[in-house]
Amino acid sequence: MHLHQLLVLLVVAVACTQASRSLSRPVRQYSGNSGVGYRSGSAGRLSSGSSRSRTSEIKRCIDIHEVANGQTVCGFSGCRMRCLPGYSFIETESERTRTVMLSCDHNTGDMKFRGEIWNPAMTVCSPLCQKTCENGGRCVAPNKCECRGPYTGDTCSEEPMLGDQPYRGYQPNSLFLNQRRVECK
Repeated sequence: MHLHQLLVLLVVAVACTQASRSLSRPVRQYSGNSGVGYRSGSAGRLSSGSSRSRTSEIKRCIDIHEVANGQTVCGFSGCRMRCLPGYSFIETESERTRTVMLSCDHNTGDMKFRGEIWNPAMTVCSPLCQKTCENGGRCVAPNKCECRGPYTGDTCSEEPMLGDQPYRGYQPNSLFLNQRRVECK
């Protein structure tokens, strides 16, 4: 045989070996009926050995359902969660982000977030207020503060009117008609 024929034969042998390996890998399937998630399984394996030995080592991760005020997309390696505009995940006290990644640990079947086993409380899409809610108010929707006590306004910074301003139902003549007197101490 010539060198050229040997090289062609070698390339064909390598291609056939790689093709047979790809047929014995587990097939990823999206489980659309049970929320957003996935499962691993084997379908149509052509290898003659134990067809379950390789797939039984891979554990499926839990299904991730939709996050409130966000979207979730899952694949074989994990899930990407994204908050809708006007919302974000609270990463730390000073940092916010709209997207987080969860990774699937195929040894345990657990979803992981920052190296810890994930639970839904770790990834909550919270509303964003461009201006800080003041006086104990809290952000309840994008750019919407819920105010506490007597405070009002977009950022809970407006105090109730005190001092020289009369209350809304005040009528000067009624004080004289009833002969009542108002004193401030």
